[in-house]
Amino acid sequence: MGMRLQRLDDYQTWLLTHGSTALVIDPWLSATILKGSFNRNHLSNFTPIDQLPKLDGVVLCTHVTDHCRVESLGLLDPAIPVHGTTRAAKAARNIGMTITHAHKSGDTFTIGNGDDALKFEVVRTGWPLSLLALAFVIEPVTGGRRVYFDPHLPSSKLASLVGRADVLVAPVRGVRAVIIPATAGAKRVVNSARALGATVIVPTALDPKRDMSWWQRFAYRGWGSAATVQSHAGSGVLVVPEDQSLIDLDDLVAAN
Repeated sequence: MGMRLQRLDDYQTWLLTHGSTALVIDPWLSATILKGSFNRNHLSNFTPIDQLPKLDGVVLCTHVTDHCRVESLGLLDPAIPVHGTTRAAKAARNIGMTITHAHKSGDTFTIGNGDDALKFEVVRTGWPLSLLALAFVIEPVTGGRRVYFDPHLPSSKLASLVGRADVLVAPVRGVRAVIIPATAGAKRVVNSARALGATVIVPTALDPKRDMSWWQRFAYRGWGSAATVQSHAGSGVLVVPEDQSLIDLDDLVAAN
């Protein structure tokens, strides 16, 4: 069985499987109202813990609370290995996770066993998110499709440093807090995909302005959409619909 991504909510929680290997990325698995500098109502359209398979690992892209939900980590088996930034790994330890790994750009790690295991290469996201977040290149240890996973700020320059990847997972809606970028928009995503030679783009961080307060909407500029990315990318690249929950990466790449 090839690599599959499954959306576990309507934002940015993912289940990644490869044969017998299963892991979650930025798990948000419970009903929550997040308030602060970024508001998000996460009350429905998420996958409860009892519908997940046995997990081999957890990957946290950053310690920021819309990625690192400690109450969701607390629902998992505390012996599941957790991989993330220094502060994300510390947050996992603080709620009782017993196997935590802090990573920086240039590190590699493996989740799973045998031929089904997945190798992660830790790479940089764009500035200023590079100060607190990570991106990853993911591929089977035996070789196969390569996935470039950056939920924040991919760029053609950063993408060109990692070589070819078949799939780019990235935000298709740009967000800028006053003058500071938080997520990429259509132009950066398409240029990154071209630098990678990727033929499939998977949107993540869906509808980031959905639940913002009036002052957040004023402070955060937003632009772009999946349709905009598809228009810029052209017919040689498939932008997966945002409402598609199960994504068979091998089949999509082969078909495209």
